Amino acid sequence: MNSADAGPTGDRFGIFANNRGDRVLRRDAKVRLLAFSLGRAEVEGLSLGGRRVRRWVPLKHLCCFRAAWLFTHSGLSYESREDAQRVATNLEIGA
Repeated sequence: MNSADAGPTGDRFGIFANNRGDRVLRRDAKVRLLAFSLGRAEVEGLSLGGRRVRRWVPLKHLCCFRAAWLFTHSGLSYESREDAQRVATNLEIGA
């Protein structure tokens, strides 16, 4: 891993996306993928009321998948930014 791709401590990366259609989450809010299976993803993001919520949403309600450094290590995470970006690209193609 090259130092330009490393996070502040160079440790773990996750996948983030934007919400584009779920009725509970804010529209265009940044969400973090915690797990995904069979065309759905468990995400954590801001609700319309401003609270942090976790919920399962269809992948078609998400867009702009990307890899980013994680502050916490719970949920879905990868050793390198390249691994996370490869999965994010595959999700973008499939969504």
